[in-house]
Amino acid sequence: MLQNMSLADMNLVLNSKVVGAHLLHERFSDANAETPLDFFIMFSSGATVGGNPGQSNYNAANAYLQALAQHRRTKGLVASTTHVGAVMGIGYLARTHFDEQLLKVYDMGKLAERDFHTLFAEAIVSGRCALGQEEGNATRMSVTDMSDIEVITGFPVFEAKNKNYFKLWDNPRFGHLRTPENSLSHVSEGLSASSVSIKERLRAAATVDEAKEAIIHGLAQKTRDILLIPADQSVNLSAALLDQGIDSLGAVAVSGWFSQELLVDIPILRVLSGASLEDLAEEAVKRLPRDALPLIVPDLEGCQPEASEGSTSQSSPTSSSANFSLTSRKHSVESAGSSVAWHGGGENQASTTTLNRHLLSLGQQYSWKLQQLLSHDPTIFHNTIAYFFEGYIDLQRLGTAVDEVIRRHEILRTAFLANPAPNTRDDVHQVILDKPTWSLKCTEVANEAEAREAMKQLHEEPYDLESGRPLKIVDFHWSSAHRHLLVVAYHRLAGDGVTTSLLLSEISALYDGAVLPATVPQFSKIAMRQRADYEQGQLDADIAYWISQHDNNNNNVVPVMPVLGLPHCRSPERSNGPPSSWSQHTGVFRLSPTVSAQVKEAVRQQKVSRMQFFMAVYASVLAKLTNKTSSSEAAAAKDDYIDDDRRTTTIGVADTNRATVEDMAAMGFFANLLPVHIETREKGGRSLSPFQQLGVIKKKMREAMQHARVPYSVLLERLPVVPSLQMPPKDWPHAPLFQAVFDYAGGGVESVHIGDAVITEQGGLQASELVSRERTPYDVVLEIWDDATRDPLVIVKLQSSLYGLEDVTVFYNAFIELLATYSADLM
Repeated sequence: MLQNMSLADMNLVLNSKVVGAHLLHERFSDANAETPLDFFIMFSSGATVGGNPGQSNYNAANAYLQALAQHRRTKGLVASTTHVGAVMGIGYLARTHFDEQLLKVYDMGKLAERDFHTLFAEAIVSGRCALGQEEGNATRMSVTDMSDIEVITGFPVFEAKNKNYFKLWDNPRFGHLRTPENSLSHVSEGLSASSVSIKERLRAAATVDEAKEAIIHGLAQKTRDILLIPADQSVNLSAALLDQGIDSLGAVAVSGWFSQELLVDIPILRVLSGASLEDLAEEAVKRLPRDALPLIVPDLEGCQPEASEGSTSQSSPTSSSANFSLTSRKHSVESAGSSVAWHGGGENQASTTTLNRHLLSLGQQYSWKLQQLLSHDPTIFHNTIAYFFEGYIDLQRLGTAVDEVIRRHEILRTAFLANPAPNTRDDVHQVILDKPTWSLKCTEVANEAEAREAMKQLHEEPYDLESGRPLKIVDFHWSSAHRHLLVVAYHRLAGDGVTTSLLLSEISALYDGAVLPATVPQFSKIAMRQRADYEQGQLDADIAYWISQHDNNNNNVVPVMPVLGLPHCRSPERSNGPPSSWSQHTGVFRLSPTVSAQVKEAVRQQKVSRMQFFMAVYASVLAKLTNKTSSSEAAAAKDDYIDDDRRTTTIGVADTNRATVEDMAAMGFFANLLPVHIETREKGGRSLSPFQQLGVIKKKMREAMQHARVPYSVLLERLPVVPSLQMPPKDWPHAPLFQAVFDYAGGGVESVHIGDAVITEQGGLQASELVSRERTPYDVVLEIWDDATRDPLVIVKLQSSLYGLEDVTVFYNAFIELLATYSADLM
C-alpha cells in the first residue's frame, strides 16, 4: 500500500491534518468551558470511505480525524467529520480545472456550492450532544452510539448501465446504491419515456422532430436536477437557461451532459449565451453521430447547416493592404502542420529536436505582424505577472512541478521562426521542440524592494523566441525561502490570462503530488482547427453577424468613442496626434465588502451573470463621461463619425476563446476581443435606466457569444474601421474598431497556493507595480478579477497620452458610484 510513497509525501499530509487537528483539539478540549464550542468540524473525503489508489496518506490522515471526533464525543465535547465529495465550481477542483475532467467520471458524486453549505449545516447538527440534553450538560458517549457524527457524500446512485465504470459495484458495503439490472435495459410497448435512456430513444426516433423531443426531454431532466426544480413544476423549454438560473457551474454540467450522453460538443459559452433548451436540442441533433439516428440519417443530412462561403466575403471585402493582410484563405488546410527537422542555436538545444511545425494561429499571425511594425518598442507584447507568496516553498520540488508543466504543454516549448526549413513559403511558423530549453529560475534577494526591482528588470528583458523560450518563471525569495515573489512572464505569442491561471493551478497541483490527466489539448491542434474553419467558410455566418452590427453607422464607418470628460484630460479633441507609445496609467482597487454583497444580491434577483452586471455599469460610466463634452468637442467628435442619434458605444469584450470543455485546459494565446455595439441612451438622448441597460447587455452578450469564434484580426479586415489598416500602427490616432475594453476574469487565481505558501497582498494594493501586461492602444480598459474567495479586484487603465494619472481614481469613483446605484435600483 505504501510501496511507492516516500516518508516526505506521507508527512506532507499528516502534518497538516493530524498534527493540525490535534493542536486544535488540545486548545478546545475543556468540556466545562464558560463558552463551549458550537461545533468542531473536520473535513474528510469520500475517498476515505470508498478508497482511492495512490491516496493512502490522505486516507490515513482522514481516518485519524474520524477517530479524534469519536474521542472528543466520549469526553462530552462537540465533534463531527464530513466526508466531502467533489465540490464543483469552487475550491481546489475549480482552481486546478479538475472539475471539468470529473464531468466524465461516473463513480463520483458531484456537489454544488449550495450542497456543500447544506453539508456543513448537517455537520454542525450531527456534532452536537444527543437530542434532549440540556445546554452545558454534555453526556459522554460510547463509540457504539456515535453513528451520527459522520456525514458522508460523494457516492452517486450506481446505475446498472454504467456498472463497468463503478469500482465499488460488487462491494456489498455499497449494494444499497445499486439500481436493478433491468431498470433501463430496453424499449418496450407502454414503457414510459422517463424510464428509457436518451440513446435508446434516439435509436428509436423515426423523424428529426422525434429526435429533438428526446433530447429536450433528457436535457429538461438534467436542468431540473441542476436547478433543484420540484417534480410538480415544469421547466421552461423556450426561455434562456441563463434566465432560469443556470450559472457557469450549471453550464459546465449541461455541456458535460451533451458530451457524456450524446457524444456532442456544445460549448459552455453557448449555454451561457442565452440559449434555451429548444435551441440547444436543435443544435445537438445536427451534430449527432450518424449511428445515433439509424432510422433518419438521410433526413438529418438535410438539416446540416449549409456552408456560406462566398456570400459573406462578397458583401464584405477584405482590406486591400498587402503589408497588413493577415488572414488570406490561400493556405491549404493540409499544409497547416507538418514535420520538419530543425536545430536552433540555443545554449541548451544541442540535443533538442523538433516534433512538428505549424502555421501560426490567426491571432498569433496578427500579433506577429504588429510586432514587426512596432519594432521600435520590443517590449510592447511582454506580459509580466507577479504574486507575493508567504510560507515555505521547497524550491527543488517547485522546479520539478514547473518542468512537468512544460512537458505537458507544447506551447511552452515552442520556437517561432520566420523560415524554419528550405523550400517553404516565406511564412512564420511555430516549431514544437521535443525538450524544453528553459526551466524555473530561483534567485535569492535581500528583501521585497529588491524583488520588485528585479521583477521590473525581468519585464524589460527580450524573449529568445527562436530558441523556444517564450515564457519565464522566476522565484525571487528572501527570509529563508518563506517570502516569495513568483513571477510568470510570457510573450503574447505563447499565452494569455487563462494560460497564467492554468499554469499556477497545475504547478500547485503537481507540487502537492496530484496526478494530472495524462493528455491535455494542445494549442497547435486547436489553431489548425480554427484555420480550417475559416478557410472552409465555417465562420462566414459569424462574420456576417458582426458586419450587420456595424453597417448602419454614419458613412458606414465604425464610430469612434469621444475622449472621456475627465478633469485631467490632456486633449479632448485628440489634437496631440498619435501617442508616442501605448503606455497607460494603471490603478488597482478592491471593492468593499458592502458593495460586493450588494452586487451579489442584485445579480441573484435579476438572474444575470456577474460579468453582465459589471459590464452594464461600465457602459453607463462611459456614456456618462462622454456626455460631459462641450458643444465644440461634440462637434469635433461628430467629424469622427460619433453616433449622436442613438448614442451607442462599442466595447471590446475580452473572451477566452476556448469553446469546449476540453479547450478550457489548453494553454496558449487564445484571447479574443469582441466588438459589442451597445445602446446607452434613448433616441432622445436620455440615459437608459439600470434595468434597461442590463437588458441591452444581456441581449447583446447572448448574441456576441453565439458568434464569438471570429478572431479579432479577421474582423479588423472585414469591418470598415478607422484608422485603416493600411496606416502603420505607430501612426494610429486611436485604436481601430473600439477604444474601450472590458476584461472580466472569474475564477480562483488569487486563492492559489503552493504547498503551505499562500498569495498575500503586500504593501496594500500596489499591485499595479506587479502586473505589467502588454501595452495596448485603447483609451480605457476595465479589468475585473472576480475570485469567489475575495471581494472583486478592479483594475482601471487609461491611455497616458490622453489622461492624467489622477483621472484613474476619478474614473474608479464614478464606476463605484454607479455600481452602488445599480445595486440599489435592481434589488
